[in-house]
Amino acid sequence: MKKLDTASMNRTLLSERVFEEIQNSILNGDLAPGDPLPEIKLSEELGVSRTPVREAIGKLELEGLVRTIPNRGAMVVGISEKDIDDIFTIRMYVEGLAARWAAQYITEPQLE
Repeated sequence: MKKLDTASMNRTLLSERVFEEIQNSILNGDLAPGDPLPEIKLSEELGVSRTPVREAIGKLELEGLVRTIPNRGAMVVGISEKDIDDIFTIRMYVEGLAARWAAQYITEPQLE
């Protein structure tokens, strides 16, 4: 993970950026299922205080990517092959529908 430029960020935006950075690390496989997410280490790596890290971990837990165990901390759950299959199936249907609607409702100026 890379340090974030925190000079001009408010707390909510900072928490969101920390969330995105950790989420990307999980989805890219840089953080594997079972890896611990120690707040102190993450805050040092990202160059932020523990508060935005704690908020980001809470949001990641709501997304199902992280699990917090009392007295042990947070750990990566990751995504399963079924999750990936479900995501691609949903995208296939949504993108197909979007393409069909675009073809049906395109105007002459848009074609040009």
